Amino acid sequence: MIIGEYQMMERIGGGGSSKVYRGFHMESSKEVCIKEMDISLRDFWTEAYLLRKLDHPSIPKAIDLIGRRDRVYLIMSMLQGESPLKCKLDVQSLNQIMFDMAEVLDFLHNQKPSIFHGDFKPSNMLIGSRNYLLDFGLSKEEGSKFFSNIYSCGTPKYRDPSIKKGNLKFDRKSDIYSWGVTYGELLSRNGISPSKRLSNLLDRATSLDRKIRFSNFKQIISEGRRLF
Repeated sequence: MIIGEYQMMERIGGGGSSKVYRGFHMESSKEVCIKEMDISLRDFWTEAYLLRKLDHPSIPKAIDLIGRRDRVYLIMSMLQGESPLKCKLDVQSLNQIMFDMAEVLDFLHNQKPSIFHGDFKPSNMLIGSRNYLLDFGLSKEEGSKFFSNIYSCGTPKYRDPSIKKGNLKFDRKSDIYSWGVTYGELLSRNGISPSKRLSNLLDRATSLDRKIRFSNFKQIISEGRRLF
C-alpha cells in the first residue's frame, strides 16, 4: 500500500486504536515506521505534535503526517530493538535500561510546559544498543485544554491509583509511579531479587502516599548513582 511518498509493508505492532507498520521512502529507500490511526482520534494529533516538537535520541522522531480519507498516518524514524518483555535481562542491563528511561522521563518533565507521558509500561519501551521510550498517544502538556481528562489515561496495572475523576490530575509523581511498577515487574520477570537499597527506592517510587513518593526523576537518578 502506498501512503504519499512511502510504501507500507508488514505490520510490526500496535494496540487497540492503532496499527504500526514497517515501510520505506520510495525515492531514498530509507526505512521508516508508519503508525495508522482513525483521523477522528484526538490522541493521534497529540502524539504527532509532541514527536515533532521533541528532540531526544531516545524518543522517535516524526518525519511526516499524511491524511487519507478517514485515516491518518504518522511517519516516524525506524528504531532498532525489542520489547523488554521478549528477552532475558541480567541485573546490570535492567538497571541501565530503567535509569535510561528515568532520564528520558526527566527530560519530558523539564520541557516548558512539562510533558507527562501518561502510559509508561514495558510494552512502550524498546531496548537495544540504545533504549527508547515509545507511544506518546496519551501524553499531555501541563496546562493543555485536554489536561483535565488525563486522569483516565494509561493502563490500569501501571496507573497511579491516586488519580481519580474530580481528584488529582496526572503529574510527575504519576509517571514516577508507573516507572516504579514497571521496574518491579521486570525484576520479577527476570528472576532478579533487588538489593535492599533498590527495594527501598522502588517502595518510595510506588508509595500510595504521595507525600512519601519522589517528587521528580532527578531525585531518583541521584539515588541511582549511589546504588550502582
